[in-house]
Amino acid sequence: MNGFCNTIKDNKMKKLIFALVAIVCGVCSTNAGEAQEDYCGDTNLSDCISHFDKQCEANNYAACFVLGELHYKQKQHSESKKYFEMVCDKANSKSSFQVKLLDGSLSKKVPAIEAMQVACSNLAKIYGTGKGVRQDKGKALQYDKKACDLGEAQSCATAGFVYLFGDGTKIDYKLAKSYFEKSCEMQNFYGCSMLSVMYRDGKGVEQNLSKAKEYHDKACNLGKIDCDE
Repeated sequence: MNGFCNTIKDNKMKKLIFALVAIVCGVCSTNAGEAQEDYCGDTNLSDCISHFDKQCEANNYAACFVLGELHYKQKQHSESKKYFEMVCDKANSKSSFQVKLLDGSLSKKVPAIEAMQVACSNLAKIYGTGKGVRQDKGKALQYDKKACDLGEAQSCATAGFVYLFGDGTKIDYKLAKSYFEKSCEMQNFYGCSMLSVMYRDGKGVEQNLSKAKEYHDKACNLGKIDCDE
């Protein structure tokens, strides 16, 4: 047990928390060049956007998602938000997404829920940082919770973090624990690690070093921290 306690000393937990803060405060990770190349190929960006815009106007939410990605990469955050909201708020998670490509062929069908996870998660980051929109941490949490419900593990961890530290909302240890548990069940490193912290410190739960070690070891097995004996 002493080895475990040494492994999760405060300096290591600070690194973990700072890493999670970076994710909470970051916005959409896809490389701009990659996004344009994937969706547009050699076509002029404005022509590419026009192509997908016509499909989005016809309520093709796959095309709306593509537009959200493309506008974000051009740092047009308010436009990006508009399209991501269409996907996150209006798409049917049980349907499949397909777009007409620039060469006239149809793309492979993909589950709509996958694009919705990304759209909702990105909206949470956009509102959380206030890039291109008025910062609204309440909306950010709302979209993280929706993304979590759709199966986005990182958004579950982020929601847990918000409730644990009261970032824009009241501290609620019960909800923090619940979201970290959902995240950990989906094999998310941050969810498991933050559960370890809660049980180690007795923060909102009865202190239990055995459970803390259990969650710490699970996080270790996910391969993102040093696992000293």
